[in-house]
Amino acid sequence: MGYKYSKGKGSFIRKSVLKDIRELLRLLDPKAPLLKKNDFLKILSSNSTKYYTVTDTSSRKVVAMMTLVFFRAPTGLKARIEDIVVQPSHRRKGIGEKLIRMAIHESGRKGAVSLDLTSSPYRREANKLYQNLGFVKRGTNVYRYELAKV
Repeated sequence: MGYKYSKGKGSFIRKSVLKDIRELLRLLDPKAPLLKKNDFLKILSSNSTKYYTVTDTSSRKVVAMMTLVFFRAPTGLKARIEDIVVQPSHRRKGIGEKLIRMAIHESGRKGAVSLDLTSSPYRREANKLYQNLGFVKRGTNVYRYELAKV
């Protein structure tokens, strides 16, 4: 079994790819709204977002994904990993590690001063991986204000 790592670009999305990505998003948040094709195309065309997928070469199914977001603040260019997930049947094969190493490389190449991510405490294996790759738990609280859905 082999894997193909891709950085998303373009305006053509196979229905099967969008279906696979929706399945992966459900692993992250079963209550997440259904990702619409036009919204996904906006992600792919954004200059501040890099979207990565991993495809199983035998089944042609997308088995992992990661979003890398860049934004400029007064303290410099920042990078953030969002929505990184690997299908359970493909975990512990180095896919997540490779995706994160790709994010570290791309963030450094673009000149980001930091690369952040968040992870739920119950994801012990993932948190251990992040720490092994050099991420340090920050002494800060993370807050969210839920905006009304339009």
